[in-house]
Amino acid sequence: DALLKLSPSDANTYFRRAHAKSLLLRPEMPGDYARGAVEDFMKAIELAPNKVEFRLQLVRLLKRVPMLAEQVKIEDVYRDAIAAQPGYALARKNLGQLLLLTGKRQKGAHQGRQARRRHQSLQVLLSLAEDSSNASSSGQEV
Repeated sequence: DALLKLSPSDANTYFRRAHAKSLLLRPEMPGDYARGAVEDFMKAIELAPNKVEFRLQLVRLLKRVPMLAEQVKIEDVYRDAIAAQPGYALARKNLGQLLLLTGKRQKGAHQGRQARRRHQSLQVLLSLAEDSSNASSSGQEV
């Protein structure tokens, strides 16, 4: 709390406090820690909307404490993460799995295909970067 008074617009501080609260709560008796963690995650996301990791940690909390899912819908969190970073394959994969589990087979399969496509594109880019790095360290022209 003292850090937030010094820097009230620091998304990382809100995220760290939310994460700490989520670690302290017990799913069978979530209480104020759970509500406080959700509020802090939401504030961190508001301050840093492109930090998809914040959204994925919020989802982990929502999965651990199902009563919280009434406040924030997991599907909406995944969709917001994808809107913030369309190339983030993990968010697409997780949304696809959620949709499949909730009976939305076509939409789930579509997200799964999108995740695979983005993951494959990333693998190609990493491979090219590695080849380039190896070539330059051995003195070859790139």
